[in-house]
Amino acid sequence: YVAGSDLPPDWVIARESGGDYTAINPTGCGGRTCGGRYQFDPNTWGGYGGYQYAQDAPPDVQDARAREVWAGGAGCSHWAACA
Repeated sequence: YVAGSDLPPDWVIARESGGDYTAINPTGCGGRTCGGRYQFDPNTWGGYGGYQYAQDAPPDVQDARAREVWAGGAGCSHWAACA
């Protein structure tokens, strides 16, 4: 990962969604539907910004949540691409 970066790096985004803010993976989160550009598990997303699912939120809201979870690279383990 890139320590100190604001958002997950492009290689994480490419693997998770190809950069598509509306992407949905119905089986990639232990049977739960992951979605959005960063493929948030609904539990991690937690209704952020008033949106039930990440893929329903506008790009700026998805980016804001990704910044929080990424935490300068400390949150890399939240993404399969970092495993």
